[in-house]
Amino acid sequence: MSPYEGGDIWFYTLVYGDTNNIKKEEREIMKKKIHKIFGVSLTLVMVLSLMMFFAPVAIAADYEENDWGEWGLPDTEPDTDIGPIAVAPDGTLYAGVFYEDASDYFWKVCMSEDDGYTWDDTDLDDLPSDGTARDNLIVSIVVSPNYAEDETVYVGIFDGPDGPVVWRLEDAGDDATSLKPIGNPSSPKVVAKAMLSSVSKRSPPQVTSASMMT
Repeated sequence: MSPYEGGDIWFYTLVYGDTNNIKKEEREIMKKKIHKIFGVSLTLVMVLSLMMFFAPVAIAADYEENDWGEWGLPDTEPDTDIGPIAVAPDGTLYAGVFYEDASDYFWKVCMSEDDGYTWDDTDLDDLPSDGTARDNLIVSIVVSPNYAEDETVYVGIFDGPDGPVVWRLEDAGDDATSLKPIGNPSSPKVVAKAMLSSVSKRSPPQVTSASMMT
């Protein structure tokens, strides 16, 4: 039996119909072409199979890394305004907050220990103010260089009851102490912007240089 009959003849019958009239040379050419086509097809199938096997698998987005989250604000009332913000070495946030309740205006310092998602009041709160926010205006918040040991921050107040004053917040905001007022005695409305050279639990802040601002 010839190589073009029996097992292989169905290829030619499928493609060309009756193979009785096909010459031997033509059958040889057809056989080579069909084998070549099948070889290329098999190669393509194997490549596609490997591509599907090694294709990256889709992973659901991680909320903390690939999506937008919402940070909270130290919001007390609808008209709350945020003043200066300071960040402690351990990530604790301190923010000056001006707000209005049903009868009056106030300043206070809030803190957050979860990157700003939630906020709590410190011991420095409910400092009375007026509608212009100038009374007891919080102008600066400075973190102690030794915060890891003393958990202390300093809050600069403009135009307090006795003029400009610095408050010391210790124990991560649980204890507020008013320090000696600073400013120009002859002009209570002049604010001294001071740099604190050394701040520690044992020694109060020392003013090493100051610039006067009216």
